[in-house]
Amino acid sequence: MRKRIKTRIKIVTVIVLIIFGVTSIVIATHFQGYERSIKVEKDSYIYDYHPDNNYGADEYLCVGNYNFGKVQTFYYFNISSLPDGWSEIKIHVKFDYGSGMVDIGANLTYESWDEMTITWNNKPKASVYRGHILCDGFDFGIPLRREHIVNDGIGVCLYARGGEADGYIRGNSREGASSNNDIALIELKYVGIDPSFISTALMVFGIVAIVTCIIIGAGVVSVKLFSVDQKHKKKIIHPIGAVNNNALGANWFNTNRYKTHEVVTLEKVINEYITLKLVNGRSLIYVNGRRFIQCIRLILKIETTSWDRMTDP
Repeated sequence: MRKRIKTRIKIVTVIVLIIFGVTSIVIATHFQGYERSIKVEKDSYIYDYHPDNNYGADEYLCVGNYNFGKVQTFYYFNISSLPDGWSEIKIHVKFDYGSGMVDIGANLTYESWDEMTITWNNKPKASVYRGHILCDGFDFGIPLRREHIVNDGIGVCLYARGGEADGYIRGNSREGASSNNDIALIELKYVGIDPSFISTALMVFGIVAIVTCIIIGAGVVSVKLFSVDQKHKKKIIHPIGAVNNNALGANWFNTNRYKTHEVVTLEKVINEYITLKLVNGRSLIYVNGRRFIQCIRLILKIETTSWDRMTDP
């Protein structure tokens, strides 16, 4: 029993160490930094063929040469809800359809505009050029610097460079997107461990520590109970000459040799001398109040000269 308990404690200890090791490795990977993202707050495209029309409620955004004119798309991102201290930032723009090759330019704008009133004629002025993307795909990023963010916000205009394009690209607006994976996002990267991950890791460590303490405590209690149980088990003390006395049958009723914790659950009196008791699940015989420990054998010595007389029916 004791060996079994020790084996279980060793197994539990190994399991706990493995859990702590895996958790530590996961935490170490998070030292490389973490990211936060937030979807675009407002977006709309404008169309020079209908310069006074607003398309802020449309489900699509377009950039390039569309039908009879040029189309540009405006985005605005607000990062005031995200924690400060980020080290990198970029805008992640997604489109799902294209026609031809489009050389896209990206300008930053800081003039205020409204999604439901912006048109080609009242569009905000683009003040900072952020390069161009030769786009024949539908997923690309626009890197930014810290000085580009003003009052926790940034506006971006996407357009076809040179004023002309062979085609156009089209994507979902906020109104037409089915999920955050279908619309523009601004992504920020931070140095250090994610605070939300720290709280989760502490919770996991706490649960592991509690479970470990419970298991170790149960193991200790089991060992102590086993030790107590061993103390109550019978111990046989063989006195000097016990073997010879047993052989002669002189030690039948020497119950002082047996120390045990007896629990009598059933008792039947046979006669004034003999009593049958059920003790600790065993049937025992008591003679004159003392436990009958040994049985005797009847040995008869028959002379060979009397053999015929003993076998005669």
